[in-house]
Amino acid sequence: MGRKQKDIIILEGSRSVFSFGIMGFCFTGLSMLAYHMFFTDEIEDSFDTVVFGIMLLMLCVGSLCVTNIHFDLVKRKYKKEIAIGCAGIGKWHHLPHIEYISVFKQMTMSGGMRTDPTISYLYDVNVWYDGSKNFTIYRSPELQPAYDMGYNIAIKLDVDMLDATVKNNSVWVRLDKEV
Repeated sequence: MGRKQKDIIILEGSRSVFSFGIMGFCFTGLSMLAYHMFFTDEIEDSFDTVVFGIMLLMLCVGSLCVTNIHFDLVKRKYKKEIAIGCAGIGKWHHLPHIEYISVFKQMTMSGGMRTDPTISYLYDVNVWYDGSKNFTIYRSPELQPAYDMGYNIAIKLDVDMLDATVKNNSVWVRLDKEV
């Protein structure tokens, strides 16, 4: 038998190109705004300028944030953390008795009332406990990363895994415990 790991850390991952574009736009706007406010007389210190700067800063910080999940298996606690870089904010909660892990296919629609909706799918990895309670620990637009995440977490938590990626055909997955 392999050695059991004491902690499980799930990182949201890298940012999209769109997020980097938003960050670049916001940082450029903030830099220009700060330069003109402090070093030139072109922009006066006004309430509108300050509000615009705060809005750019909030947009930039929002695009930098990622969600991480930590499991401390020794102390039986878990934490959902909002992080920017290595700094994060989150609160530890008691880890309930976990019954199983599921990988679930979820349809999403994007587009407005005036355009044709675009249908896509997301795959959620959920932790189920106390009968019908659950929380999502991972989400991916692709099946394989979500499936692998659910599989590895189920092995480390020593619980069952349910593959619910096909509608009305959920299947319990046989886990190879020798990892």
